[in-house]
Amino acid sequence: MMIPDYFLRNTKPIKKIIQCPSGYFIWLPQRIDKIFVDVYIKAGAITENKNEAGIGHLLEHYMAGSINQHLAEKIDDIRAKINDSFIHFYFVLKNNHPAHKTLREILDLIFKPDFSDEKLFQLEKQSIIREIKKEINDDFFILERLVGKTRYLDEPNQYSFVDHLDNIDRLSLNDLATYHHRIFTEDNLIFFLSGYNYDKKAIKTIVDYLNKNNLSKKATSFLQPEYSGFKIATGTPKRKENSCLAITFPCPDNSLTYKEKQVLTIIMMAVKKIHSNNLYINHHHGRGNGYLMIKRQRLNQRPIDWIRDVLSVFESLKKEGIATELLKSLKQERLIEEKNNWLDNHGRFLRISENLLNNDKVYLKGDIVRVIRGINTEDVKDLARKIFNQSQINFIVYGQFDGLVEQLNELSVKE
Repeated sequence: MMIPDYFLRNTKPIKKIIQCPSGYFIWLPQRIDKIFVDVYIKAGAITENKNEAGIGHLLEHYMAGSINQHLAEKIDDIRAKINDSFIHFYFVLKNNHPAHKTLREILDLIFKPDFSDEKLFQLEKQSIIREIKKEINDDFFILERLVGKTRYLDEPNQYSFVDHLDNIDRLSLNDLATYHHRIFTEDNLIFFLSGYNYDKKAIKTIVDYLNKNNLSKKATSFLQPEYSGFKIATGTPKRKENSCLAITFPCPDNSLTYKEKQVLTIIMMAVKKIHSNNLYINHHHGRGNGYLMIKRQRLNQRPIDWIRDVLSVFESLKKEGIATELLKSLKQERLIEEKNNWLDNHGRFLRISENLLNNDKVYLKGDIVRVIRGINTEDVKDLARKIFNQSQINFIVYGQFDGLVEQLNELSVKE
């Protein structure tokens, strides 16, 4: 596979081509004189079935713990995390050890882990169980689980904390080994190497390793979460002050172009301008089928009136777009934000790696500026019509709001 290798000095990209047999292999810059390694495996919480719920989290913990045990003296930092779409390992290599030798050890520990350390396995399992038990009493996580349960017909994050505890408790090292073999395949790998100097030995080590070890090319099938239709969900917060209302719309990531993603950001900025106090709006990514969530605490008006106001804003976006002067101002804000991101080496890394992780074309600074400047009110209306479908709206009533559920049902009938 021929992969473009983006190496940036200052703000000018120098494109190199590397023969890489597996996934993406991208070199990106950092000003700090160290080498950074990011390994992404395209398998996250949303790709697990009910009987697997939590297995990716346990695998991530176990592998990070094993790598740390073996390489503590050769790496300055190791981090690992899992979200809906990826398992991500991040390493900062020490300067006092040859990078290509440390990389070889990292590769072995990632692609050929030892699944026989029962002591480490039990240690990491208990760590996750403690995390889950802590989340049980955290309104943020309870609400997140409630939104997932409502937004999708069937996906692991909708399962209860008890489901996750039961699954984690019964999983074995053999289960981890089987899951690792299934998901650590060529098609699921995205590998980033970054540093101040272009390290040919490090690159050759990775390319040779991937060529010799022949990762499985078997296509891995993942669950594609299916959206629910209109729903109203209710919950009771642990603490009254965490009561809130939330509205979600389906927002499929895979069907949005890069320009539409920029338009969506501007729409979110516009909604926040109109409803500025205590309003949270965000695009949650979810293995292609994400959603847009608008949340509000500490209402200073009747709950049903706030919901009507929000819905009227979206209806206005569909019919009229964003007023010319406001759109001009928001585009300028967005341009400044993107230019500032691009001035920083880490910001450029994040922008380019995000493009690649989302299977987008790589957009450099000039491309980004052209896209944002080209956005007009018709683009806003087109995207608003594409996303804001009230037949698929979800309302989350998290707290005691007397009579609100009945009012929302009446509202849906009228619509």
